[in-house]
Amino acid sequence: MDGSEVKMSGLMMMEKKRDLLQKKLDLDLHMENAMKLKINREFEELKHLEVSLERLLEQKLSAEQFEIRH
Repeated sequence: MDGSEVKMSGLMMMEKKRDLLQKKLDLDLHMENAMKLKINREFEELKHLEVSLERLLEQKLSAEQFEIRH
C-alpha cells in the first residue's frame, strides 16, 4: 500500500464511522420520540381513568345520599 491508498483507506473509514454515528443519532432520536409518544399515551389513558373514577365516586355518593333520604 502506498501513501495515497492508506489515505483513501483512512478517509473511507472516517466516512463509514461518520455514517454509523449518524445512524446511531437517528436511531436515538427515533427511540426518544417513540418513548415520548408512549409516555403521552399512557398519561392520556391515566387522565381518562381518573375522570371515570371521579364519575363513579360521584354516582356512589349520589346513590348513598338517595338511600339516606328514602
